[in-house]
Amino acid sequence: MNVKTSTMIREACAEITRRGVKIHKGAWFEWNGTEIVGTDPIGAVLLVHNAMPEGLDPLTPATLVRPGLLKAACKVLDVDGFWLYRFFMGFDRNFLIKRVDDNDVETKDEVSEWGIALARELFR
Repeated sequence: MNVKTSTMIREACAEITRRGVKIHKGAWFEWNGTEIVGTDPIGAVLLVHNAMPEGLDPLTPATLVRPGLLKAACKVLDVDGFWLYRFFMGFDRNFLIKRVDDNDVETKDEVSEWGIALARELFR
């Protein structure tokens, strides 16, 4: 697990919580019509690092389906889309991805495993 990436996500979650925004699973942003009241960890990173793609407003429902968000998240975290997928499988769905090599040796995916651990830590 990339220490820089995990530190960035933890710090963004802590900062966004200090700002009064709730961390949750699921949709990147939750709003009450005028302000963001909830976000997932990746949305927290985008908000804290002021990394929203130009022209995308997190208070607009269309933001949730714009591919620019995925690209922006990958860029600021220095990861690829597959990393985000693995993180979301662990964090949002509590699903541990396992890999099986050519010799039938099973290994746990460290990104989905970390996502599960982060969710447990945040939602104790």
